[in-house]
Amino acid sequence: STEIYLKELLAMESLADPTSFTENLVIDALLTQLEERCLIENIHLDLVVKPLNIKEIKDIDLAILFGNAFDNALEAVSPLPEDQKKICLSMHFKKNYLFITLKNTQNNHYHFHSDYSYPTTKENKKNHGFGLKNMEQVVSKYDGQLKIKNEKENFTLVLVLKDALSIK
Repeated sequence: STEIYLKELLAMESLADPTSFTENLVIDALLTQLEERCLIENIHLDLVVKPLNIKEIKDIDLAILFGNAFDNALEAVSPLPEDQKKICLSMHFKKNYLFITLKNTQNNHYHFHSDYSYPTTKENKKNHGFGLKNMEQVVSKYDGQLKIKNEKENFTLVLVLKDALSIK
């Protein structure tokens, strides 16, 4: 389950002292993990993040959003030549909304269904292909939106979530 994944993530030795990107332990742990993977796989990572005072969005929901988004981006850039592997992430608050933009290079132009599912590239198709759908469910819990810009060489995911108690 996602709760077990979250506990395991936070208990990982390499993440015992994650880099403080946002001052949110879950996001920082996932960003540290992403940064390590990008270093190992020679992926150019561009982060535009700052401390985020997230008050209402639950850690489990952040793990679903960022975990799925990062997995999808890493999978998309993986087959590309080294000089084309790029992931860009930005996060900021505007009024009471958290804006998350993740853009990655790709060499496939996936055709999504209206329910945010798409044909998975994994062998175990029965248990995969639900990431964007799960993200959409989380976003809708926080009166937000999930937007996709799917071009031939770039994929952009924009997540907007309401966090009414956040300090701007």
